[in-house]
Amino acid sequence: MTSPLLRTHEVNMVNEIINNCSSLEDTALAAKAIDSLEKSQPNEKATIWEMRQIVCDLSFEYYAKRYAQRKN
Repeated sequence: MTSPLLRTHEVNMVNEIINNCSSLEDTALAAKAIDSLEKSQPNEKATIWEMRQIVCDLSFEYYAKRYAQRKN
């Protein structure tokens, strides 16, 4: 069993990865970090769901920016 402080630190690290996303490739790395968090902290369902929603939104945003330019 890990301490609450270590669990909180892990969640904060994944949040930092998400906050630093600036490209579609970054969102792929963030998704992997969330997968790892889910394995280590399966009880954090609400937090993990929220993180996935944010990464999904970012992915769509970066995808649209990248590929919308090709249509013009």
